[in-house]
Amino acid sequence: MELTDVYDSERHLTGKRVPRGAWGPGEYRLIAHVCVFDGDRMLVQRRSMSKSSLPGYWDMSAGGQVDAGESSAEGASREMLEEIGLHHIFDDDDRRITIRFDFGFDDYYTAEYDGSPIVMQESEVSETRWCTCEEICGMISDRTFIQYRESFIRRLFELRHGGRDPDLQNDDAFYSFDRYTEPRA
Repeated sequence: MELTDVYDSERHLTGKRVPRGAWGPGEYRLIAHVCVFDGDRMLVQRRSMSKSSLPGYWDMSAGGQVDAGESSAEGASREMLEEIGLHHIFDDDDRRITIRFDFGFDDYYTAEYDGSPIVMQESEVSETRWCTCEEICGMISDRTFIQYRESFIRRLFELRHGGRDPDLQNDDAFYSFDRYTEPRA
């Protein structure tokens, strides 16, 4: 059973660990996302149709819940290796943006592509491709990409070489869930 650490609203560890999805009111979790860039393109992945959450949608290069005992950076490194087979050791300097949402914190990390082969974890990822910022924004408009705000995607592209934004709120990065429809093939 996968466990996750529980944090308080100020992002302090509470010392409690719970099974994935079993947090309660006032309990927060960490999620780490990775954006891999090759010049002016980001590697994006299509979520497997067997995923329980948003199957078939295009998404960032890799990401997922940070496991109990892991730092956010360690979770980002693990998720990238598991989902797309790329090895990179992240640290806090690689974190560009944190989004606070109702029950946790989404940390976004960036890395430059090193030319290694991309190896997809089929249970998580059905395909990958390299996209420009404009192509990702088009996919958001077509509602085939996770419903990030285009301004958030543009900011990730701007921050790919360094820098960090102050923490954001969920509405600064995402459209509401009512924008979701079944993804097109």
